[in-house]
Amino acid sequence: MTILFYTCAANTQTPNKQLPTTSKPQTIKTTGTNKVIPKLPDLRITSATVAATSTGGDSYKFTITCTIKNEGTVAINYADVATRGRYNEEANRNKDLSFNSWRPGCGSGLGALSSNASLAPGASATMQFYCFNQVLIRSNSYVYALFVETKLQELSSENNRVDLPIVFQ
Repeated sequence: MTILFYTCAANTQTPNKQLPTTSKPQTIKTTGTNKVIPKLPDLRITSATVAATSTGGDSYKFTITCTIKNEGTVAINYADVATRGRYNEEANRNKDLSFNSWRPGCGSGLGALSSNASLAPGASATMQFYCFNQVLIRSNSYVYALFVETKLQELSSENNRVDLPIVFQ
């Protein structure tokens, strides 16, 4: 008995294509631009009041109520959010905050509400805190510069201050 083996080989060859030696500029048309938005919190005071209640003589207690909103793209822990303030006579409101007529006010942290909570993107939290023994002359008008701050990076810190009239009770 004889076994025969046949081998079949096919050889295919593509013709060599000549590539152009000069290139032409190409224009890619797009429908818009992509904007990369960093994932950061962005804190803003959306409403606030400062009320001054006499505690005797020219001494007053400030009651400060404010709502802070996270307009950013990522949550921020309450413990990382704080407020502070300074006050001045209305006539001096345009002076730089380093000007010595700005008096220290007070502040508080959202962590006082809950140290484990977070302020989600788009969410708001309202807080109230007090300053005691602030000296005012009732016949004058005053402004309170209230700041919301964080030690973390934000999308913008340009929106972290609001100037409020101090309302005598």
